[in-house]
Amino acid sequence: MQNTDSMRLLYKESLTINRPIADVFYYLGHTFENADTWLYGCKKIKAFRGHERFGMRLGKKYVRHGGGPFKIGTMVMKEEVIIFEENKRFMLKTFSTALQPYWDYQFTKIDENTTHWEYFVYSNNSQWKDFLFQRIFFGIAIKRLIPAHLKVKALLESNSVLIDD
Repeated sequence: MQNTDSMRLLYKESLTINRPIADVFYYLGHTFENADTWLYGCKKIKAFRGHERFGMRLGKKYVRHGGGPFKIGTMVMKEEVIIFEENKRFMLKTFSTALQPYWDYQFTKIDENTTHWEYFVYSNNSQWKDFLFQRIFFGIAIKRLIPAHLKVKALLESNSVLIDD
């Protein structure tokens, strides 16, 4: 299990979503390849060859194509699920020289129809040039994350997304 105690916290957000925890986890985790429908700046997410089987699981690898800073170009990032606990938590590590972010999704059941979702972004890169690049990148990324997470909340609460039982 990844220990985040020694990492720098770059971003934290939490939302309460009026939907059962299994639905929220399913939509954010098991259908992660569809994140381009709600994650602003994300152009496409595909599972690596050999990892195409449906659903998220420990060790699954993805390739994310995202918009570059200032909407210039495309960034291609490799990611791997390094923590997976059904209906509780998953963490993705992005393999990138300067950024090296860890995307930590945590879920808590409030009641049968309400879920508390906490979202953290960490980095374990500690060189001064990495700090500078991370500051610029995450200044831009945060402007995309807040509306993206509100869109997830709206989609789930409107029942406009189908959840397989």
